[in-house]
Amino acid sequence: MIPNHPDYLHYPPTERCKLHPNLLHTRTILLSDLIERAVQASLPCIEQRQQQLQLNQSLSALLVMGNLDWLTQLLFNLLTNASKYTPDRGHIVITVLQKGDAVQVLIADDGAGIPPALHLAIFDRSAHGFRARNLGPGKPGNGLALAMLIVEMHGGTLAVRSEGDGRGSEFTVSLPLLDRPRQAFCHGQAAHDALPLIA
Repeated sequence: MIPNHPDYLHYPPTERCKLHPNLLHTRTILLSDLIERAVQASLPCIEQRQQQLQLNQSLSALLVMGNLDWLTQLLFNLLTNASKYTPDRGHIVITVLQKGDAVQVLIADDGAGIPPALHLAIFDRSAHGFRARNLGPGKPGNGLALAMLIVEMHGGTLAVRSEGDGRGSEFTVSLPLLDRPRQAFCHGQAAHDALPLIA
């Protein structure tokens, strides 16, 4: 479960691990399995709006190390966010790329877009840009702020690219491949509980 702490998202990753030491009980994950889990969880909202989902995953046999539940939550948040801000019958594309010792998962849409001035603010649950996207600032651990938390705690990065209103958005998740040093991970000592997805 997500730790029940009023300021949890404001703590740096190392401090979050101290608050919840079993947060990242990690395992080897096949990227295709991770993407499949996130897609299946996201399909109801995508199909409800008759949106087209395209999956380009020729490199999805790559392996990463992480918490499967939390990484599923990460991609689920990005996919449902893309669906929310893409019109009915719009398009969402998932692309997998390898960049050196990292794998990138790109989630692009042809939806509302994000003004460049808000590209950083949307990941901050206290920022005006976060509220402007109706992502629920009163719900700790929700939306893009939670996505940023998860990717940081897996030693990765999360970035957004958009040319502005009405031009669509592209979110890029970058995660270390399995053979990269994992100093950013916090390993739990007991089996983790399954993490329920937060819509």
